[in-house]
Amino acid sequence: MAITAINVFIEVDGKQHIAPIRAEAADLFIGMLGAFQKDGESRATLIPLHDDVSEHLIATRLALLKRIEAQKGQA
Repeated sequence: MAITAINVFIEVDGKQHIAPIRAEAADLFIGMLGAFQKDGESRATLIPLHDDVSEHLIATRLALLKRIEAQKGQA
């Protein structure tokens, strides 16, 4: 399995945040994920999304990346 991106969405006080995970930490993140999921299994549970949902998710991710990069350029 080749992990190509991990983006964690976190809600704090009703406001949405994104926490990108570094590529070099992807295996470690996936390795510990199962412990925090509903069943607490040793392996992460990954649920494939249907293509019609994935299209929206990818578009959102690209829009977020564009905005984040623009904000970095302003700093």
